[in-house]
This record gives sequence, C-alpha cells and structure tokens, in this order.
Amino acid sequence: MKKIVLALCLCLALIMPFQTVTHAIYNDTTAPLDLVINDTYVRPSQPLIMYQNTVYIAGRSLCELFGATDFSWNSGTFTVNYGTNHAKITAGQSYFTVNGTTYDLPKPAAVVNSRIYVPVRFAQKTFNVSVEWNQGYCNVVLKKSGHTVPAKYVSDYQADHILWLARIVQAESGNEPDAGKLGVANVILNRVNSSQYPNTIYGVIFDDKYGVQYTPSVDGTIYNTPSYASVMAAKRALHGENNVGGCLFFANPNQGSWVARNRTFYTQIGNHAFYL
Repeated sequence: MKKIVLALCLCLALIMPFQTVTHAIYNDTTAPLDLVINDTYVRPSQPLIMYQNTVYIAGRSLCELFGATDFSWNSGTFTVNYGTNHAKITAGQSYFTVNGTTYDLPKPAAVVNSRIYVPVRFAQKTFNVSVEWNQGYCNVVLKKSGHTVPAKYVSDYQADHILWLARIVQAESGNEPDAGKLGVANVILNRVNSSQYPNTIYGVIFDDKYGVQYTPSVDGTIYNTPSYASVMAAKRALHGENNVGGCLFFANPNQGSWVARNRTFYTQIGNHAFYL
C-alpha cells in the first residue's frame, strides 16, 4: 500500500510542474455585446465576453474575421502570423508581442472552454486595426481600411435594424420597464418573421395595409432619439432574447380594443397586454 501511495505522489510531482495555470474569466454582463468591423455588424464563431470592463474575443474567431489562416494554440500560447506580423500571447499574461515588441493589455489572456480568449486590444497591433468602445450601443468597433468581413460572419442585423427597432420601442414603451420594452421589440420581430406582415423592421413599423398599425409612424414620435434602455431592448431581442413567445400584438389592457376582443391573451408587462 505504501508503495502505491509513494508511486502516486511521484507521478503527481512529475505532472505538476508541467500544468498550465490559466487566468479564469467569466462573462459578467448581460448587456448585448456586438462587434462592428468597418461599420458592419459581425457574428464571430464564438461569443464575446465582458470581464471586469474588458471585452474578450476568442483568438480563433479574431483570425477568422480578418482572414488569418496561419495561427496555432499550443501549451497555453497562441501565435498568429498575419502579413509581416508575428504575434504571440500566453494565457495568464497581460501583454503580448508583435515582431518582438511587447504591448500591454488591460487584462490577461485566458482559457475559456478550452479556447484562448484575448482582450480585443490584441487586434490593434496584430491586425493593424483601430479599436474603439461605443458605450451607447455596447459595441466594440474595429476599423481597417480596405477590409471586408467574410460573408458567413456578417450578422443578420445591422445598424439600421437596431435603430428602427429601438425607435419603435422608445415611441411605444419609453416609460415601460425593461421587460416591457423587450416585449414590444419581440412583437415587431415576430411580425417580421410572420407571412402576414412585411419582412423588414421598417416595413412592419410603417405597415398600413389594414390601417395604421403603430401611431408613432404617423404622429412623428417614431423619429425621436431612443434611450439607452430602448437600444438595449432592441439589441437583446435581436440577440434572440424573447419574453412574449409568438405574440403579434400589444395593447393597453384598460381599453376595449379590437386586439383584446379578438386575440388570445398571453401575458401583461407593465401597461401593455400582449396577445398571440
């Protein structure tokens, strides 16, 4: 028995020095983060992560978005060859090198689900891009002259979709709780996906085939600047968050509307009742 224990201890002693210690991170925000490259909203193969006010992206995803094919992940170190740039970053370290020059990062690189995640600032010197943070839209904005994002990574929503959805959310539910704003956003998207209505957000908002659907489209309030909360509700809905199922209508529950008399009640949020 003592020999077995001794052997196990010896094995552990041999293994421990070769273990890679990585810096643990987790997504500590529910805000709908987006990556925008040259004014195009993109959808990386792995989601962005916000950790302690720093946005992280999977190293492989970053390479895919900029067309880098010469990269590797080995023993905790991620290397990328892009044009004349040779970049290297190691999990747990808050710096990286490009062609031998060291650059600091706000937070260390980390391993998440067996993937190397790097602060987006890694892209600045590695891929020769500018990096900005748009607080009003929770967007990381990268710009590189002449670069076109591969079509398969282009998001199915763009800036105009977010703007118009946020505008109708603001106009119809500006004083409602966040859940109510999200519900209104999802009703609009449900109509977009329904064969009964136009197939664009703008088209649904201004639809008048059976009479004006949304009064803000005719009284001018649709053009008011949406609040941060309305923008976030629009983005959350576009990211797939849904709290009203397949509802196609919302109305004031205290008014005997056609909707209340003819559609199936689903739920009430704030001053709006939602109907299928």
